[in-house]
Amino acid sequence: MSEVVMGLAWIYNKLTSNAPLMTNALGGVHRGSAPVGTATPFISVAHQAGSDTTTINGVRVLTHILYLVKAVGPAKDIVAVDNVAGEFDDLLFLNTVVTVSGGYIHSSVREQPIMYDETPAAGIKYTHIGGLYRLIIEKS
Repeated sequence: MSEVVMGLAWIYNKLTSNAPLMTNALGGVHRGSAPVGTATPFISVAHQAGSDTTTINGVRVLTHILYLVKAVGPAKDIVAVDNVAGEFDDLLFLNTVVTVSGGYIHSSVREQPIMYDETPAAGIKYTHIGGLYRLIIEKS
């Protein structure tokens, strides 16, 4: 399993296993975009970038991966969207090593907050609130 998929799996499992969060994130957790008609707010997770730390011989030791994790919902429901984002922000902070299938997650921290609006073709203004989260992953 690649480090990118290991990180996505950890984030997905961390979010979906939290009952209070899933009660508030009515549309669940999706990789990238959610299907048309998904209940809101929902959570979107997407890989953004990454870099490897290697030895002088080129052996990969750690991978630093940046994920965009955001709550999405109609702008008129900004409080509900913001509440979901606040809940997952607490869940995604990690400063101890955890074992996952295929390796280890060394840390997870938010590097940047994000918030923006968009108006898709349907004409409903949507708010996106969340952050860019950096995970440091070691493959076993």
